[in-house]
Amino acid sequence: MEKCNFGIMGCANIARKNSKAIMLSKNAHLYAVASRSLEKCGKWCSDNEIPAEVKQYGSYQELLDDPEVHAVYMPLPTKMHLEWVTKAARAKKHVLVEKPAATSERELCIMLKECKENGVQWMDGVMFMHHPRLQLLKALLAEPDFGRVHHINSSFCFSGNDQFLESNIRCSRDGDPLGALGDLGWYCIRLSMMVYNRSPRAVQARCHLWNSEGIPMDCEGRIYFSDNNHDSVCYFYCSFLSPWRNAAEISVKGPPDKVLRCNDFVLPVLVESAVWTIETQHKSPVPPVLPPTHTSLTSPPCRQEADMFDTFSSLVMRNTTDLYWPQISTDTQLIVDACMESMHMKGIEVPVRSSDGLNGSDNRPPIPMPGPVSDSISESRRLQVRSEAAITRVLQTEFEASRGNCLQATVASMFGLSRCDFEQYGGALPKFISSSIGYEQALKHWGAAVGYIFTKVGLASHGQLTTRLSEGTLCIVRGTSPRGNWGHAVLGVVSEDGLSIDLIHDPHPDGTMLDSNAPIVWAAYFSVI
Repeated sequence: MEKCNFGIMGCANIARKNSKAIMLSKNAHLYAVASRSLEKCGKWCSDNEIPAEVKQYGSYQELLDDPEVHAVYMPLPTKMHLEWVTKAARAKKHVLVEKPAATSERELCIMLKECKENGVQWMDGVMFMHHPRLQLLKALLAEPDFGRVHHINSSFCFSGNDQFLESNIRCSRDGDPLGALGDLGWYCIRLSMMVYNRSPRAVQARCHLWNSEGIPMDCEGRIYFSDNNHDSVCYFYCSFLSPWRNAAEISVKGPPDKVLRCNDFVLPVLVESAVWTIETQHKSPVPPVLPPTHTSLTSPPCRQEADMFDTFSSLVMRNTTDLYWPQISTDTQLIVDACMESMHMKGIEVPVRSSDGLNGSDNRPPIPMPGPVSDSISESRRLQVRSEAAITRVLQTEFEASRGNCLQATVASMFGLSRCDFEQYGGALPKFISSSIGYEQALKHWGAAVGYIFTKVGLASHGQLTTRLSEGTLCIVRGTSPRGNWGHAVLGVVSEDGLSIDLIHDPHPDGTMLDSNAPIVWAAYFSVI
């Protein structure tokens, strides 16, 4: 396969821009376009100067029946995603779908199960994920001395005219019942997940205006991310009624304190460069307060939409599926669902649900997603220990002497494999702690690649689990080293009561486990997809 042959399913406005992106992509080829009638398809292709050799179809099914189509880009109304993603997956077509991914996590769960069972790649169309500016931001925030993210403010909005508000599918229950929250808030929520590198605890959201069909037109929310019993907050605002804005501000506690600002985080103004401005604040012991200094974090040239199709097409051409993309879609959808619930309940705090698709009262199938997993998951799916003597005790000295080698050794011990044994998974065990995407996303990404879900679990102040797990579940336990005031990871196992964790292996050669006077920071386990 020299290039990935794309078919566009639907002639929405956003498909105009992305048809050009496909043609600019190095790995993708615009092969076909389909609409609900051949006449409409032909007019759209003519209006958008689509090359004459691109095939035109008068129905979506005709496009799916074409064996030369490798993948589909689907800018259809959200209410149509379930039907057509399912049909595309069963036709063995890889799927790049516009956001919001689904009307609910329940629908998304079904679609991702179909994609997994049919061996096709899924990705949602959040284009800024593919811009190098995001990776530069994540690498900067991951620097040990940069500071801790205190809160985020983001907004994405525009002022729709009367025609838009009356007839656009984004304002229609039959088109996109999530309205401004799904169409615009999806980006704000995704940015918060990229910055915090973990799933949130809860949300609060309010809708300032519902239209006559009950669609949120103007809304705001708070997303609470817990860190060492302290909530960091992401504030976001999205609207079809306010002047154009796609801005973000990240406040970082130092010293020194900093504020990172971006006025085009969703849609960069310039192809040549995209910028985060860094304002570093200086505290003075006496007045006057010293003025802040300003620097810039500037990315290289990028057409993010074309890069998105490049990334997707390269996965198709390698005949591999990257489970990170369905993971991040599901995490985003769960936050959106919680925000909708909070808005319908006048802004009360709503916990962000688990992402496994099981809650004991329904029979939705499990899918390979990260996040807290409910206790109804089959015990056999979690990595467990039959006896302490059966543990393969891998020491951190097997790995390069660097920050985080204790975490590498703990993961290796969970899987019962030495450092050399991991070659069967395609290479060395990653340095999770120093990953540019953050240790939690790195653990999720690596776990999905080898067929496991990485799940952090809630901890009470005294270190016990807040959700009961089955006895024998192996856990990574992160606390404080007894050898100094720095983090350390060891291997633990859930005890008989299902809430306590017994420490069973310290990857450090002296075997002294964790500082018993310091709290456990987090715990996590792997379960089979």
